[in-house]
Amino acid sequence: MNSSRAIAAMLQEFQSYQAYDELEAHHQSQLIHLIQTQLDPLDADCFEPGHGTGSVWIFDPEKQQVAMVFHKKAKRWLQPGGHADFNEPNLKVAALREVQEEVGLQLNVEQAIVFDIDVHLIPAGRYPEHWHFDVRYLCLCAVQPLTPESEETPAQWFDLEELALWSLDSGLDRMLQKTIAWSVNCT
Repeated sequence: MNSSRAIAAMLQEFQSYQAYDELEAHHQSQLIHLIQTQLDPLDADCFEPGHGTGSVWIFDPEKQQVAMVFHKKAKRWLQPGGHADFNEPNLKVAALREVQEEVGLQLNVEQAIVFDIDVHLIPAGRYPEHWHFDVRYLCLCAVQPLTPESEETPAQWFDLEELALWSLDSGLDRMLQKTIAWSVNCT
């Protein structure tokens, strides 16, 4: 699939996604605007206003656990994910590649579904301040050993109950609330 067809397919998927709340609906419209107005919305070297990223909320519904990786720059636990590589066709492929690199899990691209859309500011540092338009995919996966990239970025499974006690940003809290609601509806 060439990049313009891949971008068009992503755009259609994001337009049909049903946001959870007003904030997520706002993030969804920002992401759609980015895709419609930027020549390459996945270009990690584009800092004005920013670029698309992909991550994965890996959930074991039986054990009620989520796989997380410690982000050393942010100094907190997050879902695995990151930037698309050059010529990667879409954010789902990028997100699943990042999962394999960061926690050692090989997940099925066909089973990954859009679960959340979040836009957040990345502070200036190595790169100028910019926005990440993050598409979070849900993948169901039984708890299994995780193999992190390095000792500096450990990976671990966390119980939903434990995550509920954390002080989470609005995006992580929204994913947690969606997961809890989904789990209640499935039992």
